[in-house]
Amino acid sequence: MSAQRTRGEIVRLAHRGLRAVLVDDSETWGALTLLRERGRPHFSDAEIRCVASVTGPTAGVISAPGRAPA
Repeated sequence: MSAQRTRGEIVRLAHRGLRAVLVDDSETWGALTLLRERGRPHFSDAEIRCVASVTGPTAGVISAPGRAPA
């Protein structure tokens, strides 16, 4: 599988996919994989930045069940 690492935790997959690792304080809490329908454009740089901006906060919520997000 061909992939391009665009940020430390974001990988753009060759088959119109985007994978983000959910990391909080250097610990991995999960992963998010987004896929595009055939014929749709690849994820844009702006969409990748958007996903990257929520990986840390999302990991924080997953790592502390019952704690409200800041």
